[in-house]
Amino acid sequence: MQYYDFQPDLTKAMPILSETRLILTDNVDPNMVQDIILSLLPGAFSILGTKLRLNLVIVSIINDIAYWDLLFAYPGGYYAKNLLDHIYDQAIQLDDSFDHFQIGEDGIHKISFKVG
Repeated sequence: MQYYDFQPDLTKAMPILSETRLILTDNVDPNMVQDIILSLLPGAFSILGTKLRLNLVIVSIINDIAYWDLLFAYPGGYYAKNLLDHIYDQAIQLDDSFDHFQIGEDGIHKISFKVG
C-alpha cells in the first residue's frame, strides 16, 4: 500500500482536497489518481467556499480492474447535494459497475465504482 496527500499548492487552490488522504495499492499510479479526482470535480472557482471535503480515496487494482472508493465529509445540516451529484455524474462516465450510497448519518457520503 502507498499513502499520499495532494500537493499543498493544489489543496490551497481547492480546499475540498485539503484533508484528502490517498491509499493506493502498489500498482496504482498516484498521478493518474490525482488527474482523475480533478476531472471529477468542478472548477476550483465554482467550489470556492464549499464545506464538503474529500477525506479519503482508496484505489485498488485487482485482476486489471480498478476499484475506487471516495469518502466525503461535510458538517451536519450543510447542503452538499449539488456538488455530490456533479461528482457522481462525472464518476458514472468512468465506471463499469457503479455503486453509490450514503453511509452513516448526515455528513458522510461514499461513492464507489470500478473501472476495467
